[in-house]
Amino acid sequence: MCLELETLFTNFGVAMAKQSLIKEANDLQRSARHLMGQISAVEISEIYFNAGLKYLHGAYLSEIDQPKGSSQLEKLKIYQIYKSASTLFKLCGEIGEKHKRAELSALAFKCMEVSQFRIVYNIQEFKSMKIREERKMTSSVEHLKYINSNPFALKDLLNTVEAMDVAMDASRRSQSAMREVSQKRKRNEINEILDSIKNVLDFSFNDVPHFLPELLVDAIPGQPHTIKTFL
Repeated sequence: MCLELETLFTNFGVAMAKQSLIKEANDLQRSARHLMGQISAVEISEIYFNAGLKYLHGAYLSEIDQPKGSSQLEKLKIYQIYKSASTLFKLCGEIGEKHKRAELSALAFKCMEVSQFRIVYNIQEFKSMKIREERKMTSSVEHLKYINSNPFALKDLLNTVEAMDVAMDASRRSQSAMREVSQKRKRNEINEILDSIKNVLDFSFNDVPHFLPELLVDAIPGQPHTIKTFL
């Protein structure tokens, strides 16, 4: 197969995968809402956690599959998907805190941290794109000063700071929950789960392709991914 066709089929596969992941995440959210009151909050959180992972995966695929010269709208869509993932992970982490499920909190807040740092990265990319587009329009010194001082630039900067603060808070809460998990192991309340969770927490937001497989397994070949048995 020629390189052009191979690239085309690869890109088509990625496009289909990210669309499928987002759809599955939306379906899981609807299922969780439908099941509220019928199953426990922790069980609901596991569904939301799975949905969050699919949003995270879908957002990352969307990010790496962007065509050259992608629009600001495309960047905004990616930002919103990461934001959806972060929101679900925060919910799961707080449910874990409330119900004394430290292992759930450790993983959920770590995933929230990763999502938020991807948001920070994309905000910076979005800002750079806007500046490049403005520079194409004019290179005057006065106009460049306007770009760097207008309310939109300030709003972007504040969003970056806010997203960074949320990411750092999620990291802190994840580490705190991890200490609780370690204490549980000392009390023989859990077994080999600790090492698996540690492996996940060691990844950074730049390691999404390696981070996700640590959290996902194929339950049945050809079927949607499910969460590893951490929770």
